[in-house]
Order: sequence, then C-alpha cells, then structure tokens
Amino acid sequence: MHLVCFGDSICYGYGARTGEGWVAQMTRMLATLREPVAVTNAGVSGDTTEDGLRRMQWDVERHRPNAVFVQFGLNDASFWYTSVGRPLVGFRTYLANMGEIIQRSFRSGAHTVFLATNHRPAEAPDIPGAELYRRTVREYNEGLRATFSGMKGIVLIDMERLILDQFPNPDTILSPDGVHLNRTGNDFYFMAIGRRIARSLAG
Repeated sequence: MHLVCFGDSICYGYGARTGEGWVAQMTRMLATLREPVAVTNAGVSGDTTEDGLRRMQWDVERHRPNAVFVQFGLNDASFWYTSVGRPLVGFRTYLANMGEIIQRSFRSGAHTVFLATNHRPAEAPDIPGAELYRRTVREYNEGLRATFSGMKGIVLIDMERLILDQFPNPDTILSPDGVHLNRTGNDFYFMAIGRRIARSLAG
C-alpha cells in the first residue's frame, strides 16, 4: 500500500531535525503495520495549491497511490509577495484548486483522501497584517469544512479545532516564526494525523 503526503512546508517538515517532522514519524509507524504502508513525502516549502497542481502529475498521479493526504492553505492565505490586503490565492480559487487536487487524487487510484485544515498562525500584534492573515486562514479552514465535510472517500482531519481543543495557548506548538511547527507541534500532528491514517489504512 502506498500513501502520498501532498502539501507545503508543514508536510515537508521545514525547520524540524531529521526524523522529527510529523510525516517522518508517521512513515516509521506505518512501516510497522501488519500490511506495511510506504509513504512518499511530496511536501514542498512555500507551495500554494496552484504550485501543487503544477507538480501533481509527477508528485502524486504517477505513483498511483492507494491514499493521499492533502494539506495546503497557509501560503494561499498569506499576503507575502502580494499587494496589501490580497491573499496569494483568493478564497474561491483556493477551494476550486483543492477540489481539483482531490478529484485528481481519486482518478489516480486513491480510495481515500485525508484532508486537513490548517493550524492558525501565531498572534503577532506588532507585525502589520498578522491578524488579517490569521483571519484569512480561519476563513479558508471554514471553506474546507463547508465544501468537503461528509463527501464520500474524504476523511476531514480538523487540525485547527483539534489544536484549539488541546492547547490553551496554540502558539506553543509553533516555531519562533509563528507559522511552522516546533517539536511539540510535529509530535501533535503525528498523534492527530498519523494515528488516524494508520487506523484507517489498517482497516
């Protein structure tokens, strides 16, 4: 069985030591199942959904995976390299791109798509635009819930809500840049996502 993890720097494991990223931890666990699952980490730092679509044929479809994990949005919702007040990828385009990624995953042979919402960036009242970025991430997460919850073959893993339920101060799972995961964050992602995927793929 083959799982492709398709996403951005959170999937890639940006900033984590070798072997400490959540996908790396999950890869080791899935290899120990009675029917081992091979994992391809197709996370690329800085990617939006538009970047993902451009590389999807090579990074996902050619593998003919049994399952795909998808998480994009922190870059789509950001305001880096754009005019003030406009996210890198607009809300409607983001949801349309996610829908295309999901459908192409199914057409490539996946029987299950694990879809994750995004954690909120850290509160940074001294940084211009930080609260707008946080609000945009929340809106994009709500769009994922409203659009894809309950759809056949899709397992929605609501990381935003899981983190808010578990951490009184969600910023404690983030690295100093306020976006990427620290060791605690990677460990929690592994527990919340990796074990959910293992239970599902183990039947």
